[in-house]
Amino acid sequence: METSAVTTSFTDGITTNLSVGTLAGGQTVNKAMVTVTANPASKTYGSINPGFSASYAGFQNGETSSVLSGSPSLTTTATTAALLAVTTIAAATGTLSALNYTFSFVNGTLTVNPAPLTITAANASKTYGLTLSFAGTEFVSSGLLTGDSIASVALTSAGSGAIALRAVTASCRAARPAQDWAITPSPT
Repeated sequence: METSAVTTSFTDGITTNLSVGTLAGGQTVNKAMVTVTANPASKTYGSINPGFSASYAGFQNGETSSVLSGSPSLTTTATTAALLAVTTIAAATGTLSALNYTFSFVNGTLTVNPAPLTITAANASKTYGLTLSFAGTEFVSSGLLTGDSIASVALTSAGSGAIALRAVTASCRAARPAQDWAITPSPT
């Protein structure tokens, strides 16, 4: 807020009927409000949080964010181990300041997306006329993150009568919720 003195003079050009004088007063200029909004962001399960950014609205007289000093605080509780979710990016003052503005803050969102996981069934052979049975260990995987594991894999093969083995399909149940990965079965 800035306060300054204002002096006002009045004249009408005809001074015979009027008393001309001055009047002293004050003027107060309040700071304008700028809204600081945390921009939406996303990351993949298991990755570090991205750098967060903000957008600004409410500048006056053609001014832009160039009149600001410092930066807002943009934080989240999400860690690299955060499960799939939409979490809050909290916006706050941080070191942000400006001569002619005050600030209001709007939180943003961080979306945690699935990490890729590929499960590849191992090559297998069978005797004609018999159904191929699986123990559930005939696979390799790629894309697991430290501390994560696959609890089980169901492997199936269509048909018992075919001379050649048909495609083997894989599905996964992980120790962590399966939604943490984008599972891609990869039959051989």
